[in-house]
Amino acid sequence: MRRVDCKNYSDSGININMIDICNMLTYNGRVSGYSNIVKSEDLRSDVLKNINIDDMMNAKGISIIFGMHPDFPFSKLTDFMDEFLKHISSECEVVFGNITDTNLPLNKIDYKIIIAGL
Repeated sequence: MRRVDCKNYSDSGININMIDICNMLTYNGRVSGYSNIVKSEDLRSDVLKNINIDDMMNAKGISIIFGMHPDFPFSKLTDFMDEFLKHISSECEVVFGNITDTNLPLNKIDYKIIIAGL
């Protein structure tokens, strides 16, 4: 059964819960990842263009960290995650979170994806 956790972080620097990252890396196999800063409307197409769909379907664990302006509408991220979850196994553990960053323009998303257990 899929476990999906959402974490929130402040803009006081990158404050990623390393336990979540370490848990992703306990899965045996290859690790893949990608990061980019894109316009919010390009997030879906950029992820699907740069992340192997087979990797997403075969992953045992996926961690995604989003950086965004504090005024960015969080509903756009939940819409993206709803679509993203359709492309992964129901057995995959997913942890995603967001970091607010006042230096990012309102229309940009900074994302980092780690896919483990391939």
